[in-house]
Amino acid sequence: ARALLVVLALVADLDLDDMTGFGPENITVVRLMKGTYQYFVHNWSRQINSVLTHGMTDSPAKVELIRNGITTTYNPPSGEGANFYWHVFNVVVNSNCEVSIELVNTWLASPPTPVTQTEYLCPVP
Repeated sequence: ARALLVVLALVADLDLDDMTGFGPENITVVRLMKGTYQYFVHNWSRQINSVLTHGMTDSPAKVELIRNGITTTYNPPSGEGANFYWHVFNVVVNSNCEVSIELVNTWLASPPTPVTQTEYLCPVP
């Protein structure tokens, strides 16, 4: 399935979605919008892996963020337990359209609460 965020213009696109295995799934940000965006990984099987019994924590799951040509790798933290939502980081686009990454790296038992905000497109460079 393809996920698309459209607000007057294409902003982000899930352009590779491996639904039959262990990834990869690629999200490309096409245009910046001011605001805070939460990046989560969801254990869609809704179970702790019946073979490994340790879910994502002991799996090859990882998130690679490529920004300005530099790759940063994030691995699931300990403490997964029966939680199915890994909140990896927040992407913050400030009022000057400058981007920063805020590491969160924690588990949640229930779906994340959407952040309500008024977004504005940043100028095209």
